[in-house]
Amino acid sequence: MPAHLFVWDQLERQYQQITADLTDALSVQSRRPEGMVFCTGVIASQWPYLEVLDARSSHSYCLDDLVLCRPQARHLLGVPICHDGAKVGVLCAAGEHPATKPMRSRRRKLLQEVATRLEHVMQCGLP
Repeated sequence: MPAHLFVWDQLERQYQQITADLTDALSVQSRRPEGMVFCTGVIASQWPYLEVLDARSSHSYCLDDLVLCRPQARHLLGVPICHDGAKVGVLCAAGEHPATKPMRSRRRKLLQEVATRLEHVMQCGLP
């Protein structure tokens, strides 16, 4: 089963989709979708993350491009990427199957750690 990772750029209103499958193939696509409701929800949220167990059955997110278009995501977890105190993007993990329970704390913290590292790179630049 492929793994999907999305990085939403709030300023440019586009995202990078990174997909890896079991054959270690990696693809990266840039898109400017109009229906990125989930990423906008993460930006607007006061919580440190936003998780949707089954986006297809969610009234808020069932029409999101992540759900309707490839990868046809069902389970979504997003954490904000901040720069100078403002939310400037979203790091999102997406699964193609609905979840029956929230993602484990350890995995959620890993996604938050990656977002924190992206923030550090934005602040300090690459070494």
